[in-house]
Amino acid sequence: MSSETWYSAKLRFVVMVEPVGGNTLNDCIYLFKAVDFPAAFQRAIAIGESAQKEYRNEEGQCVLWRFKEVISLDIIRANNLDGAEIYSEPIHLKKEEIIPFETQFRPSTSKPLQTI
Repeated sequence: MSSETWYSAKLRFVVMVEPVGGNTLNDCIYLFKAVDFPAAFQRAIAIGESAQKEYRNEEGQCVLWRFKEVISLDIIRANNLDGAEIYSEPIHLKKEEIIPFETQFRPSTSKPLQTI
């Protein structure tokens, strides 16, 4: 029996609001175990399909979260998931947004949002 490995999948959903349609994308990252990459892909598909939802917003419009695609599927190589990196994305700044080399940062003053 082969052992399972941890994977992360970045799944994209389109948020559709009647009558306009989809004007918002929502990317979600899920952690799960699978025996190999093909099984992990199938698990990511199943997670995305089960995460679809439908509800009425405050204006009474129908809102649909529809699973669009698997953006990434990665093996988590850490032996211990405590503190393991599960997502990394380079963000290229425009010329006018470049941060000067001597800039000092204070991450302890961050005010993180909760997204779920």
